[in-house]
Amino acid sequence: MQAVEISIAYFICVNLVAWFLFGHDKDRAMTGGWRTPESILLATALFGGGIGAKVGQRQYRHKTRKEPFRTRLNIFTVLGLIAFAALNVPATRSAILSAVIDQLPGGAADDTTRNPRPRVIVPGGGSTF
Repeated sequence: MQAVEISIAYFICVNLVAWFLFGHDKDRAMTGGWRTPESILLATALFGGGIGAKVGQRQYRHKTRKEPFRTRLNIFTVLGLIAFAALNVPATRSAILSAVIDQLPGGAADDTTRNPRPRVIVPGGGSTF
């Protein structure tokens, strides 16, 4: 499977999970059972499930008037979509991956593995390390 296919599969799954969580939480709210924490509902939106969360919110009429949850859900939905789009534009994806790899031990930003000490030129023709 290529990266784009994996990304699309992830996007579909996380949106289905978000939609399901809103329906499940609404059911539990009506029957008095254990509820899904708001942090979980918001996290699914932030990690790409914003569309499923918004569809579930409207379909089940759940948490539509509760502030600041509603505003946070809208913000997290937009941020999740921006991140998903950025990760799926090839140039952006490679730039993000390069930045992450550079920060790993042994990456390009880790100069200690390539040149442990700078070379110093000493007057008189010699050099020291």
